[in-house]
Amino acid sequence: MESIVITFFSYLGVGGVVLIIAMKYYNNIRNFLTDIMSFIAATFGWFKSSTTKLSIETNGTTSIKELNRIVPELNLPEFSVKWVKSDNQGKVRLEPGKAIVLLKYDQDNTQNIINTTSIYIQNTLLLNSKPYLDRGIIKAIDFAVIREFLRKTPQKNYIVTQYINTCNEDIDRYEDAFNKVSKVEDEGLFTRVLLREYAIWGNKLVGRVRNSNLVDESRNFLTFVYNIASRDFDELTPLAFNSVTLKVAVLLVARLETYAEQGVKPYLRRIREGFAHGINTFYLLARNEKIEILERVYSELISTGNYNLLNGPEVYKDFLGRDNICYCIEVKSDADMAKSYADINNSIKEESSIECSITSVYTDNIIGDYNGLQIIINRKEITDNVQLRLKSYYTPGMTLEVIPLRIIDGGKVYASVLNTSSNPNLLFNSNFSVGARVLCVVQAADDQFITLLVKDTNQRCIAYRRNLTYSRFAFLHELFPIGYEADFYIKEIDYINNCLELKYVDLINPWENIGFHVDDEINIQILAKTETCIETELSNGLFAILPNSEISWFNDIVEVKKTFKRNDWIKVRIKKIDSQQKIIILTYKDKTSPYISFYEGLPDDKNAICEIELINSYGVVGLIDSKYKVFIPSSETYIGKNNYKTHIGKSYTVNIKEIDKRGTSLIGTFKPFIIPPLAEFNKEFKEGQILSRLKMIKVADEGVYFLIRSKRKKSVEALLLKSEISNDYFVQDLDLFFDGSYSCPIVLKKIDLNKNVVYLSLKALTALNESRIETINFGDVLKGRVLAKHFNSYAVLLENIWVEVSIKSSRDLNVGDTIEILKESSSSFVEVD
Repeated sequence: MESIVITFFSYLGVGGVVLIIAMKYYNNIRNFLTDIMSFIAATFGWFKSSTTKLSIETNGTTSIKELNRIVPELNLPEFSVKWVKSDNQGKVRLEPGKAIVLLKYDQDNTQNIINTTSIYIQNTLLLNSKPYLDRGIIKAIDFAVIREFLRKTPQKNYIVTQYINTCNEDIDRYEDAFNKVSKVEDEGLFTRVLLREYAIWGNKLVGRVRNSNLVDESRNFLTFVYNIASRDFDELTPLAFNSVTLKVAVLLVARLETYAEQGVKPYLRRIREGFAHGINTFYLLARNEKIEILERVYSELISTGNYNLLNGPEVYKDFLGRDNICYCIEVKSDADMAKSYADINNSIKEESSIECSITSVYTDNIIGDYNGLQIIINRKEITDNVQLRLKSYYTPGMTLEVIPLRIIDGGKVYASVLNTSSNPNLLFNSNFSVGARVLCVVQAADDQFITLLVKDTNQRCIAYRRNLTYSRFAFLHELFPIGYEADFYIKEIDYINNCLELKYVDLINPWENIGFHVDDEINIQILAKTETCIETELSNGLFAILPNSEISWFNDIVEVKKTFKRNDWIKVRIKKIDSQQKIIILTYKDKTSPYISFYEGLPDDKNAICEIELINSYGVVGLIDSKYKVFIPSSETYIGKNNYKTHIGKSYTVNIKEIDKRGTSLIGTFKPFIIPPLAEFNKEFKEGQILSRLKMIKVADEGVYFLIRSKRKKSVEALLLKSEISNDYFVQDLDLFFDGSYSCPIVLKKIDLNKNVVYLSLKALTALNESRIETINFGDVLKGRVLAKHFNSYAVLLENIWVEVSIKSSRDLNVGDTIEILKESSSSFVEVD
């Protein structure tokens, strides 16, 4: 659409181009004009009122657009100011999509901004909701929004304080409402939850007469949101608000461990419970590291197709600077869950039946599932026979015909099997019950099941592959030919289809007694080939795979795999047996990696020629002798700003550092062939050299950075790590010790050419000077600087002697303090009072 408009106006020539720019950069141009008019107003007084009007409208429009973007349901109108006489001031004239604030011009420009902003918000914000809101809540919400608008004005440093001072009476009078709204705002729930719900609530109530119940509802909802905002981590706080008009539920994201263990099931259960009780708006909230978990939860929820997203979620900061995100979703009216509840309600009304699957069977009840809804059938709705054992007739996974009776707490459905085909009383005269042993005759065989009849009866039966054999490849018609007789257990009873599901009596689990061991060499028959592996069975259903990665140590995997044909026999070795996953991993590769012998056979310098095959953000991949793969991490391709340039298809010398842990690749580096940026510095300076008068650059978490100037006037940054400052104390407050004006000698500890870092050490200097303590006379007063402290013990660096000593002091000293001390004994010093 935008391109069509631009094309149209471009035909208008220069005027059209100007119009396009004005439309696209409207706010920028308006701010520019405001600056020009402000300059003119400073020169010509009669321009002042027009400048003030334009400035107020520009800043107000920006804030309004931002709030409408976050909470579209507010639908705040366009903002305009009109200066009038005192008789009409303080009013707002509402026009379609526009609010005109009528105000008498004040010589105090700050008061003009406060007055127009206040009047606009008080007369347009939550316009449909305020007739039903508690008076204190109205005041508190208006205050919060007006204050936020004023914070975005150029005069924010003093205008906000001036506004707050005018509201002190309301703040004291409605203290509870102000405190709650303030807490909700601090925790990031003000606009995205509180304002949004009040706006929707008001739109629903338009035309209603104000009453105490609605006012109470508004108070209770604020308390609900406040309790969530102020809850402790482990505090049990109600997360559902189910009133007459306002119906909202909040879902707080749990820990990563909970999500990893249970997935989205807890969230689905909460939504289902809320929806069953009439709640259809759900807020999903997360903060900081839990945002990533919420994004996964939302992705899984929305992928079910049951929900609509009602807002545009984006990460935002709360008052404490923490990252937050809020997803607002509703259940689709045509979603599976909504349809399921509609089916249940219709069945309750019509007293008709539905089919559900059994999830659990207990002594006194059966738990079932109907499209994600939990069905509960108590014993009295199954049978009045106290001797009947439910597990003899029902097992998890069976399909039941039930009649829903009512919806109970938690969105669960209470149901009955009486008067349905699933009533066990219909089978009392039958010899068939779950777990019973029957002799059957095979009637037909398919790939995944066989059909049977109980011998000498017309009772139909079915047995699935999983209950006949553990083999994935055996043909069922060969294992169970037509007419074959065998004993089976009754696994389930399909009441609806009048069929028994069976399990073969002689079914043996091969994983209980494997008979193979890791490193065994065996011959296997290739039964299937997939893109990723070769599949086979060792014996009696022991499933095994030969992954592509285990076919060869080198890049000829595809070629070698092509030589393998289905039903061929090859010799392999067992690499891993995973009884839990019921899979055996095989390998066709030699036991010892050929990379080991290649690495050991390299020259002493471990250099080799490799041809580059791939370059990406992780590093460089090449081949040595067109066979041995070598990986050079990106960190090994540069030193500082000096890069080793490579190109695909060309050959370069690489230094081999090691073999990777799996033995499938060499790890290399180009660093020996890169000129280090510190090469010239290394020639001029030596490790162990004492440097003085270094310029401090910055203090960081890891330590202090200094600048070293060489004779060639080149500057090099050097790092004094925290661990290299004091011998006995943990040093904090480095910015107090190295305050910019203080300087002391420091030892150049190490020049790391490969890492391009120069390391310094202060404690190496104090260690060199330790013998100087003996030259100090008893009673000599010396100056020192507090280096570190621990309770009332302090490390002090003696000036000019540059030795670290420890003292105790009754005073509370700070790091960086200069003090006088004297030698008390051969090894102890005290502070001079």
